Amino acid sequence: MTSRVAHRALRSGRRTTALALAVVSVPVLLAVTSVALAAALRDPPAPSAPPAPYAGWQTVEGDGASYRVPADWELHPPDERVGYRDDAGRVRARGAALSTYRGNDCPGGVRHPGAWAALADPVRARDTAAVATAAARQWARGFGTSDAGTARTGRPRVATLERADGRPAVAATVTLDLHGLDNPCGEVTAELSVVAARDGAVVRLLVLGRHPDVAGAVDDARTRQILRSLT
Repeated sequence: MTSRVAHRALRSGRRTTALALAVVSVPVLLAVTSVALAAALRDPPAPSAPPAPYAGWQTVEGDGASYRVPADWELHPPDERVGYRDDAGRVRARGAALSTYRGNDCPGGVRHPGAWAALADPVRARDTAAVATAAARQWARGFGTSDAGTARTGRPRVATLERADGRPAVAATVTLDLHGLDNPCGEVTAELSVVAARDGAVVRLLVLGRHPDVAGAVDDARTRQILRSLT
């Protein structure tokens, strides 16, 4: 059985690669396509020295923003694009600078990502809370949809967030209820968080999806640390 998200995947004229995120009874496919980013045409900026809480972490560079993940996360090529389309083919969520965590335990040695993060496309806006809320809804729907059905989602929980560099941001988090779905790693919940931060006339967005209830999952403290690392 093929995920509906696979058919809604963002595609390029060259090739399309699928990344299984295993939200519901079959892997939800977060499509990754090799569309070159403008940032790939110029030398990336030299990363600044990480604060002490991020010693040993990796810096994931995007176009105009970056974030950090632990050393056991996998960094995907920076020219890959990731996102979801709806049933009508309209792009509902899109980004780049993808990283995934596969340290969670699944029955039978299945290696579905237990968490992933990406930089969503920036938005020209003034209201960071509104942008974070809308983005959380859009990404959560894509994250929680497959041929097996669509996960039930709660209302976004919105809160202010102080980033690791001391600058303000807004975080919106949606919980997905997977009960009643045949999930490959035994998940009963998923969580989708978006951090939105003003950068001049645009709002930068960091998206993080995870399954908090499986063995070896990324815990709340580590999740918050990743979300606060947006620069």
